[in-house]
Amino acid sequence: MNGRMHLGHTFSASKCEFAAGFQRLQGKQVLFPFGFHSTEMPIKACADKLKREMEDFGYPPNFPEDVEEVVKEEVSAVDEIIKDKSKGKKSKLVAKTGNAKYQWQIMKSLGMEDEEIKKFSDPTYWLYYFPPHCMNDLKKMGLKYGACL
Repeated sequence: MNGRMHLGHTFSASKCEFAAGFQRLQGKQVLFPFGFHSTEMPIKACADKLKREMEDFGYPPNFPEDVEEVVKEEVSAVDEIIKDKSKGKKSKLVAKTGNAKYQWQIMKSLGMEDEEIKKFSDPTYWLYYFPPHCMNDLKKMGLKYGACL
């Protein structure tokens, strides 16, 4: 759990929810255990980035003005030849981060305040922050899930 749920999660979960609901209508006892996957290395890497940014730029970080560069995409020769119009032009990284270069800026783009972001320098804080938000999002969606934490 290193972020909030997005439309892709909703799309995938709705297909499972529909299948479970259909089986319930058939009279079967169905449990849809929705688990929250926490990948340790990406969370630890992000927490370490936040620590480093506070060490390098203070708290709250005062980033240099000249770092508003957009993350550049790597385009292979095959990608240049095959232009699938159904695919977006931005890489997943660019789509997620926009113009943000630093982890702190990414967290700010989620609407978090500096005091809240500071807590994310502890990797375990990620595990307590995001799951309740995701459970609330799932409830708003109407998902009938049995959470496995």
